[in-house]
Amino acid sequence: MMRPWLKSDYGQYSQWFIARALTPPPQDCLPPIGVIIDNVAAGFLVKTDAKVAMIEHVVTNPRAESELREQALNEINDELSFLAKKAGFKYLYGDTNFKEISDRAHRYGFKSIGKFDHFIKEL
Repeated sequence: MMRPWLKSDYGQYSQWFIARALTPPPQDCLPPIGVIIDNVAAGFLVKTDAKVAMIEHVVTNPRAESELREQALNEINDELSFLAKKAGFKYLYGDTNFKEISDRAHRYGFKSIGKFDHFIKEL
């Protein structure tokens, strides 16, 4: 069952990144709007001051059953899309380096706008 993200979820969430040999985003980089399906997947909605919101930091638990992960990703996409639209956003942006995620985005109606390097700098 999907529920709103709680700060206390960070432990299981960060372990999913580590299990995938990825670096988890720092907890203070996560936006306040997030959803999680315990032991399966989580994702976040980043609001901007433009008409675009972003789906970010989506990850699944690699130890969860494939079918559960697939269903969870569908539910998370639907919920974050709903929340973005409800908040008045006109566009939803996402990015990835993974072909599977790119293919999924295309199935959801996202359009490719190019490939980019992504940067972060601690201030």
